[in-house]
Amino acid sequence: MSKAKVTALVKGSYIEHKSKPQQVLSTAFHHPGRGGGVCVVRMKNLINGSVIEETFKSSEQVEMLDLQSKEMQFLYIDGEDLVFMDPRSYEQITLPNHLLEGKLQILTPELKAYVLFDDDEALAISLPPKVILTVTESPESVAGNTVNAAKKTVTLETGLEVLAPLFIKKGERVTVDTDTLQYASRA
Repeated sequence: MSKAKVTALVKGSYIEHKSKPQQVLSTAFHHPGRGGGVCVVRMKNLINGSVIEETFKSSEQVEMLDLQSKEMQFLYIDGEDLVFMDPRSYEQITLPNHLLEGKLQILTPELKAYVLFDDDEALAISLPPKVILTVTESPESVAGNTVNAAKKTVTLETGLEVLAPLFIKKGERVTVDTDTLQYASRA
């Protein structure tokens, strides 16, 4: 672990706070009229998934976690857990699904992701920036009053519903942004 000023924190940083590993979700810097500035940090506990907001003085330091990243392959969901496999050693690990917080509908079998480890303990899952999914349901588009780019809701192979342009048809493959869970482009 290394120390860093709280002002160096960015979304996605990993720190240790109150003896627990945390992932930084957002930061906001404020400089009130008198006195030093403060940094409000919103973070997620990697052990139980709880989200807290903490205010630090700008001069404070935090413990940065030195995490190792390992490429893993998603296999399946087992109740409340996600099962990943190391494609080199075929070793399987089970992780709680709260690590992906609302992004379970992006997961497809054999999806490659990076699992972040602190020593031998898996703490977080880092998805690729974009994934390619197949459209399973796409309503027929109807020409009409389209002031802006017309969109329709399509259903993807994982059950995820996204807004896509009218020209997207059933069976096509589309690219979805894993951060926003929104349509990015045709694949």
